[in-house]
Amino acid sequence: DGAELPILGALVGKTAQDVFAGAAELKRRDLVQARAQWLAVLPHAIANSLAKLALQNIPPATVQSLLVDQASARILRSFSRRLGYLDDSKEAKAIIEAWLAPGGLLGDVTDFNELGRAMFANIAPVAPEAVLSALEKAFSSADEATLRRSTHFVRLLRSLAYDPALFERALALLAKFALLSGEDEKDNEAMGVVESLFHITLSGTHAPVAMRVKAAEGLLTSDDAAVRRLGVRALGALMKTSHFVSHYGFDFGARSRDYGFHPRTGKDVREWFDAVMALATGLALSASPIAGEVRKALARTFRGL
Repeated sequence: DGAELPILGALVGKTAQDVFAGAAELKRRDLVQARAQWLAVLPHAIANSLAKLALQNIPPATVQSLLVDQASARILRSFSRRLGYLDDSKEAKAIIEAWLAPGGLLGDVTDFNELGRAMFANIAPVAPEAVLSALEKAFSSADEATLRRSTHFVRLLRSLAYDPALFERALALLAKFALLSGEDEKDNEAMGVVESLFHITLSGTHAPVAMRVKAAEGLLTSDDAAVRRLGVRALGALMKTSHFVSHYGFDFGARSRDYGFHPRTGKDVREWFDAVMALATGLALSASPIAGEVRKALARTFRGL
């Protein structure tokens, strides 16, 4: 866009005319793609490599001044999106850590406008642990009103749960959203996400079965009846044997990701259901207040098992 050419030129010590001429030459060489008045360097592999070099070559103060302090909403959104593909860049990580720090551009998670939400989701692949920590800090003792206006974080939390090291922490936050009172279970996205994380395939996580069984057991043995009911949903998902589908996205910036754990052999399948059935039968035969619901869950899944 012509209005942004001076900003881009200032980053590299060129005039707006120089930048325009250079972009025109790149277009003639089929190195950029045009969308209306916008030009973009694609594919991402080339764009990401160039962005990494730029962050190394341009002084951080200049980047901060031109791409953050003086930037339009469009530039901020675009810059954050590009940063989200640079998880192997120490310069990108430094920028994002400063944004997430108290008083930083993205420091107040519960007070984001639409732009803040988009930027936060964009940069999450570069610093997933820091992003999860920011969400934990915001929602560890949040009231129901705060949680209700923050449900847009649910799918991001699902992406964070991909890593076994972050699974239990992401699940704990997802449970808070899933347990919001008055929510219709069919319309409760967080509850659907929680269930999906316990499937043997297409779960979107590589948390091992022992970790997932332990998490389900924690829900099922809670003193809170609502949490126990969520545990029954998780247990039902662990016992599911067929008709797996997922309407969730699995991409996460430039990080290489698959659909989560998938059993490769019959042995993998047996190990999964051995662990799951040990939990289910133990609770079904116990004096637990949830025993009856566990027996019903077993009955519903018995044919497949």
